[in-house]
Amino acid sequence: LTLTKCGRVLDEFMVDMTCEGCVSAVKNSMLKLDGVSGVDVDLSNQLVRVIGSVPVKTMLKALEQTGRNARLIGQGNPNDFLVSSAVAEFKGPVIFGVVRLAQVNMELSRIEASFSGLSKKKDITQHN
Repeated sequence: LTLTKCGRVLDEFMVDMTCEGCVSAVKNSMLKLDGVSGVDVDLSNQLVRVIGSVPVKTMLKALEQTGRNARLIGQGNPNDFLVSSAVAEFKGPVIFGVVRLAQVNMELSRIEASFSGLSKKKDITQHN
């Protein structure tokens, strides 16, 4: 797998797979997603590596719809060790969430956030 387009990162998942049928189902489910440019499935290590710009939540849902358990285990740009990724989890009495930051290159990062328990507000501040 190689990164060829700006904004695309490598997402690595651990997926419960037992046979070549599992490999085909998982690979096909990922390739159907708009924004996926490459998929590598390693049955012996139960790893799925996806190059693309698809949100992690969308990929996890597609993997789980194949009937397999899946979890994100890595994210980033394997071609450049100067870039990195980070994950922050929020676990409170009311608000739960996760923020993932994956640096695509020195000028671009992909940020995904998912929260539950937030109340709706009228005022929104956005920083670019």
